Amino acid sequence: MGSPGSPGSPFDAEGAVALAAVRAHLPPGIVAADPVPGSPYAMVLTRADGGRTELSFQTGDSVAPGSAPADPCDPDLPPVAIGAPTYPFSDCVTGVLPGGAKTVTASRTVGGDRHSVLYLVTPDGKSRGLGSANRMTGRPDVLTDAPLLTPEELTALASEPDVYAALVGAAGDADAPVAGGPGFSPPATTAT
Repeated sequence: MGSPGSPGSPFDAEGAVALAAVRAHLPPGIVAADPVPGSPYAMVLTRADGGRTELSFQTGDSVAPGSAPADPCDPDLPPVAIGAPTYPFSDCVTGVLPGGAKTVTASRTVGGDRHSVLYLVTPDGKSRGLGSANRMTGRPDVLTDAPLLTPEELTALASEPDVYAALVGAAGDADAPVAGGPGFSPPATTAT
């Protein structure tokens, strides 16, 4: 198996499916979704006014069937890496998608970094998520001022059958585990 984004890698086909699904259901005000080179599950969303944010598909370790995602608002949630700071999210809202996946949406701002996330656990225990951020993958020096996708927009995207299928079909678990509590941990943030 090649590395993500390498020629012949199964991630290439999966990333293309994810991008096509998102492009078919762009939230209002978003006019384009373009892949992030070398990052098969990240895309740059461009607004009508030219503002840009990033949308990423996230994967995590499987959990027991019927579980709910870890609560990113819990201040005791383990950090994403040993020794990394913990920055809890706020405004956590739980829900259930049409197919029965349990969800939690949340947001946070640390320094100039902003994140809006939707975490879900499928009925069979797959941990997945969608995240919107203003720091561009591969460009840690670039922070955008454009609005992030809202938790409601992330939920609407994940509720679309083709986006959900791409998200659940994304390589994860043993292929791309993410450390931390039950399911996956919120993305790491570097304070500025």
